[in-house]
Amino acid sequence: FFFGFLSFAEMTRLIFIWLMAGVLLCVGREAHVYADGTVKMSPGATPTQDKQPAPAPLRGSVTASAVVAGPLGAVWDIVRDLQRFLTHATPGVAVSWINVEGGESSRIGAHVEYDLGYGHVVSEVMGIDEEKHALTFKTLGASEGVANLVVQLSLLPITDDLGSCFLQMRRTFDYLDDAHETAASQKRLGDQGLRHIKEYFATGKHASQNLILKK
Repeated sequence: FFFGFLSFAEMTRLIFIWLMAGVLLCVGREAHVYADGTVKMSPGATPTQDKQPAPAPLRGSVTASAVVAGPLGAVWDIVRDLQRFLTHATPGVAVSWINVEGGESSRIGAHVEYDLGYGHVVSEVMGIDEEKHALTFKTLGASEGVANLVVQLSLLPITDDLGSCFLQMRRTFDYLDDAHETAASQKRLGDQGLRHIKEYFATGKHASQNLILKK
């Protein structure tokens, strides 16, 4: 009924104005339509764009394993306690002190802080599985070219030699530096730690005798 009072030219111009205003509004621009048919956008208005999420960090993992010449129960007594494990697995490094926050280091949630010479490192116990003989802990913050380092230690019996057991360490982490060099460094750290545990049970000598510890 309304369009019956408009000429063809007026109706065409009105439809054009509506279409232009609709297009500008769809792209996030504020439009002003004036009486003479002019359509203008507000200054400084820009189309709205969704922000792209940051790419996820590249995550890697390495595994080290060893046959330890000690009964599973004896080895588990050391592995299940994060503080005891670190004192046996990291000999010769410049550790000045180890501190356990909130009680024993053989409980979930315990923090162990130590100094490896390049700065303080804090690790937190995430899980202890007495049935599967497995310990999981994580390093808080970045260290040694990685972040979000999670270490899983697990023991398995050797059925034809109850005087020995199989020890495995899996290190999972986010890369901060060159992926190839970082993976090699993490693998080396895992191999060294398990080798020191092997030496302790093979020789009976405390592998961390050079560490100076105080609570």
